Formats: sequence, structure tokens, C-alpha cells
Amino acid sequence: MLLYFLPPACMFVIGCFLGSLGGGIQSQFLGRRNSMLISYIILTLGIICLRFGPDLATLFIGQFINGFSCQCLSAVIPAYTGEISQPQLRKFTGTFFVTFFFIGGAITFGLSALFHVNTALLIILVMSAINFILLLFCPKSPTWLISKERHEEAFITIKRLRGNEVVAKSELGRLERNLKQQTAASKQLQQSTKTNCQSFLQILKTRTFLRPFITVSYTHLRAHETLRYL
Repeated sequence: MLLYFLPPACMFVIGCFLGSLGGGIQSQFLGRRNSMLISYIILTLGIICLRFGPDLATLFIGQFINGFSCQCLSAVIPAYTGEISQPQLRKFTGTFFVTFFFIGGAITFGLSALFHVNTALLIILVMSAINFILLLFCPKSPTWLISKERHEEAFITIKRLRGNEVVAKSELGRLERNLKQQTAASKQLQQSTKTNCQSFLQILKTRTFLRPFITVSYTHLRAHETLRYL
């Protein structure tokens, strides 16, 4: 009975919250591309629930699934884009996710305005399936491959992306050195975890942290609420 007193958007937000937590973990264990493929499958199931669901409970399930999968994609796509892009272009490619996120939102609102909701959902379902198929032809993240000790596969991937064997060898060496440095830094961090945690908690209590944090949080919250009603 509780479902009848809650708007479906609540389930979408809950799904987003859990997806933001699970997206990074999923991509670390399964890889960036595999994580996105799984998220698209889950997203497709959510859209099917919204389009063909026979009752309110199915609508809530579809919204939750869509929120979870969308946030998983939001957690993985920026990392994947940065890891396959040339270092000189990452400052530009890093903006692509936000740009196309809002373009996709505009397309969704446009479809909802031009067509019946069921027709719009079918079109979105087809678009999701196309994204899944195109993603099958995309390479795996070389950074993730190196982290899993799959150096030869990482070299082949970088060579495919850059189209030059010399450049690929140079970038592979740089990625391997960066990973070693990160691993060493991570071990040092683990050794001083207690000290860092205590220092971190002390910083959280200071006004120099609380004032800007509350201001920024409130600004983002109000901006989000404003965009919802535009």
C-alpha cells in the first residue's frame, strides 16, 4: 500500500543512489566496457517494465532499475572516456559526458512532447539497444587491463586506439609507471589509515571546511531543484 503514496520518481532517486555506489565497484571488477554493457542490459529491462508493466508495482521497479543503471553509467563513462582518450585531448573529451547527457535529456523530453509516452519509450528502447550493440565494438580500457596484469592486451588496445606502435609503447610504459606509483601510494596510505582518519575527522569539524561545504551543497541543491521545475 505504501507504493500508492509515493511518486515513482522516488524509486528512480533511490536507484541512482545505489547505482552511484555500485557503479565504481562494478567497473573495477568487471572492467569499464563490461560494466557499461551490463548497465545497458539492466536499463533495457527497466524501460521494458515502464512500457509493458501491467501495474504500479512494475512501474516502481522499472524506475528503480533505470535509476540504478543510469547512475552506474554515469560513474563509468567519464572514467572510460578519459582512459581511452589521448592525454592531450582529455581536457576536451572530459566535457563530452555532461554535454551529451543534456542533449540526451533534451531528446527524451522532445520525444515525450511529440509522441505518446508508450511510443516514446519504444524509441528510447531501440536507442538503448543500438548503444549496446555499438559498445560491443569499443575497446576495453587499457588502464584497467594493466591493473589486471594484462599488459599484452593493453598494448594491442592502445595500438588500435592510437594507430602507431611507437606511440602505443610509449603510452603503455607511462601507464605502467603511473600504476606502480599509485600502488605504492596506496600501500603507504593503508599503513597510515588510522592517523589519516583522525585528521580527516578533525578537519570535518572545523569551520574552514563546514562553511564552504554547506554553501556549495546548498547551491547545488537549489540549482538541481530549479532545473527540475524549468
